[in-house]
Amino acid sequence: MDTTVIIVSHARDFLNACVDEIMHFQDQKLTYYKGNFEQFERTKGAKDKNATAAREGQLKEISHI
Repeated sequence: MDTTVIIVSHARDFLNACVDEIMHFQDQKLTYYKGNFEQFERTKGAKDKNATAAREGQLKEISHI
């Protein structure tokens, strides 16, 4: 039997010890991440960095045109 429990917490150690998936709600969108809180931070940080780099590339291309 699978069970889902939704926990809202700011206690990093607690989240790292207890969770194996993170649901992140931002801009009216839910994004699911596998792993504990530390893994979520690393994955989200890399995703945000890639999005910023892509946007900067788009702006550079626009200004070039």
